[in-house]
Amino acid sequence: MRFNTRHDNVGDQLIFYYLYEEARQYGDVHIVASGPRFMSQRPLRWRQALQIAVRDRLLGNKDIFFIAPPGARFKAPNSHTPPFLKTQAINFFWKLLKTKFLLLGVSFDPKMDLSDCKIFSFLGVRDNLSLLATKHQKLIQAAYCPDMAFLMPANPKPFSKNQDALVSFRSETPDVGDHDFREDLQKALPIALKAIAPFVKRFKAYHQVTEDLTFNSKIAHEYKNTHPIEFINQLPSVHDLSSISKDCSIVISNRLHVLLPAIAAGALPIALIASKHFKIHSIFETLGMSDCIVFIDKDDTVISQINTILENAEFIVSRNNKIFSEQGDLARNIIKKLLN
Repeated sequence: MRFNTRHDNVGDQLIFYYLYEEARQYGDVHIVASGPRFMSQRPLRWRQALQIAVRDRLLGNKDIFFIAPPGARFKAPNSHTPPFLKTQAINFFWKLLKTKFLLLGVSFDPKMDLSDCKIFSFLGVRDNLSLLATKHQKLIQAAYCPDMAFLMPANPKPFSKNQDALVSFRSETPDVGDHDFREDLQKALPIALKAIAPFVKRFKAYHQVTEDLTFNSKIAHEYKNTHPIEFINQLPSVHDLSSISKDCSIVISNRLHVLLPAIAAGALPIALIASKHFKIHSIFETLGMSDCIVFIDKDDTVISQINTILENAEFIVSRNNKIFSEQGDLARNIIKKLLN
């Protein structure tokens, strides 16, 4: 397995860690080149990994799998740079060993050239829009596979008022290049928090990616005089996410891996996003959770969209608890079928 080197992104560490833990049930798992720093297993150099693979192939009793980092893909590698040539050389040696390349729980920019994905014997995409992109580019090995966050333990509970609301944002949508939605988000946030306030005891703000620290600190500072709000200044670890979400009945965010761990803890999700934020939009639609989306740039007012969610909170949380359990079982069965 290889990590994508995003040591500043707890969400990327989360999905890598739970995929790693699940894969360990079916054989020895080695981390290659890069791994999350909180994990005890140290990454192998490529040379070391290939030596182990050669040994296991010569013994003749083990299949060899290479699992690429899960998550989102927005840019194809530049074929004119040395890192790409190095990757091609490494892949050549893996192919000689009849290695099966796997990619699980991924989203693609619909406009991205996916020709580099032909190397994968299984391409597990987590939303229908990405799946459609793979079909258009004739990647017949592509199939639906849930996000790896669904592998984390779930602690479902019914919706209840007067608990905490979890708040965590990035300042703008990452995958929208033709418009800056920062102003839309800054207009929508106070409206959203005001609508949620009667349902909660206090707000709890934190950042899941280092670059979000300033923005979430600003949210806590600006609203501390109108809403009880706690700001968690330290970047959490993967293991902190369950405790952060434990006493929260509502989560509002535009970060997927803020929303999913909170759903695992039984919180009502409000995805406050731009309509062109295709990743969360498509994933929530694929999951049957599109009624948890609030668009900051649509004709419907933010407050009316949030009020509709709050009016149906008990039903939505009960349904989402079931969805989370089903998606977790599906992800485990896919991994078992691939690795067992």
